Amino acid sequence: MELLNWEYFLAIEDDLINASRFVEFAETNFKTFSIEFARILFASSSEFDVMAKALCHEIESTQRPKNIDEYRKIILSQFPKFPSFEIKIPRYGLILKPWNSWQANDNPTWWNSYNNVKHERNRCYQEATLENAIYATAGL
Repeated sequence: MELLNWEYFLAIEDDLINASRFVEFAETNFKTFSIEFARILFASSSEFDVMAKALCHEIESTQRPKNIDEYRKIILSQFPKFPSFEIKIPRYGLILKPWNSWQANDNPTWWNSYNNVKHERNRCYQEATLENAIYATAGL
C-alpha cells in the first residue's frame, strides 16, 4: 500500500512540475489561479487526508479521527516538531513550511482554500492558486 501512496504522490508532483512550464514558480505568480491548480490542490489535499488517517491509526490505533483538527492533535502528540518541517525547492529559491500554522493550533491556508474551492467553487475558485497547489503538495 505504501508504494501506491508514494507513486500517487510522485504523479501529483509531476503534474505540479509540468505546470511550471506555463506559470513560473515565483512569489509574484503565487496568486495565479487555474483549473490545473485546482486539480493539484484537490489531489494533494485529499491524499493528505488519506495519509493523515493512516498515520493517526499508526500512532493511536483506538482513535478514529474525522477531520484535520483531530489529525493535528494526534500527529502532534507523537511528532511535536511536525509544524517546523521545511520543504526546499532550490530551483525556485523556495523554502516552505506547509504545516507552520499548526504551531498556533490553526489549519494551513492551503487546507482552508482546498475546502473553500471544494465546497463553494462558484464563490472561491480564485483560491485554486499556484501558491496553494505548491503548499498542498509540499504538505503531502
